[in-house]
Amino acid sequence: MSTRQENITKRVPKGEIKYKRPLSEEQKLHKTNMWNKTISLITGVAGSSKSFLACNIALDKFNKREVNRISFCRPTVATEDIGHLPGTLEEKYFQWCLPLIDNMYKMMGKEKIDKMIKEGDIIFRPLQFVAGVTFDNEVAIMDECQNATYDQTMRFLTRIGNNCNVILTGDNAQIDLKKKTDSGFSKLVKAIELIDDAYHAHMQGNYRNPVVKEVLKYYK
Repeated sequence: MSTRQENITKRVPKGEIKYKRPLSEEQKLHKTNMWNKTISLITGVAGSSKSFLACNIALDKFNKREVNRISFCRPTVATEDIGHLPGTLEEKYFQWCLPLIDNMYKMMGKEKIDKMIKEGDIIFRPLQFVAGVTFDNEVAIMDECQNATYDQTMRFLTRIGNNCNVILTGDNAQIDLKKKTDSGFSKLVKAIELIDDAYHAHMQGNYRNPVVKEVLKYYK
């Protein structure tokens, strides 16, 4: 057995997992291409299932014993400060990451996901505290990456350790930073093809209500 496999332990059985919400053909194709890449970038408009696909891959890798845990990270911006939320920093950040957790609830149910969180199989990493951290034996997801600055994006990507997959999701049309040019996301999209061990999935479908497409046309 390799050192990599010896270091991986799981509290869930290995095998084919039947999720409550299956993937579309588009999602399956990108999932296959992303599976063995260290860095994956998922782009697309609102409703194109960026976060859902990232969560599906993370859960699958965990359930198949390829990683030990899943970590979530979402950048906060001045217009959406989490300081007003009740509870400890961990509890505040849980609320901030609820969109990701909701996707996992849809796939495996609330009881199983809450148990994973309680046992430390799913953790939350505030972006401002990742300095000095190394992502080992885990899938690390940074959601809403368009709201991360160039320096924050670099800080996240340089945390990659052994047996790690990082997945970044984002949409340049949804930048909430005061200065849109502060976002490091557009630069990352251009640079991703220069990295050998990376994949860019651009989602085309709409997985919400069909009216979302009409709303997006209006706001364009």
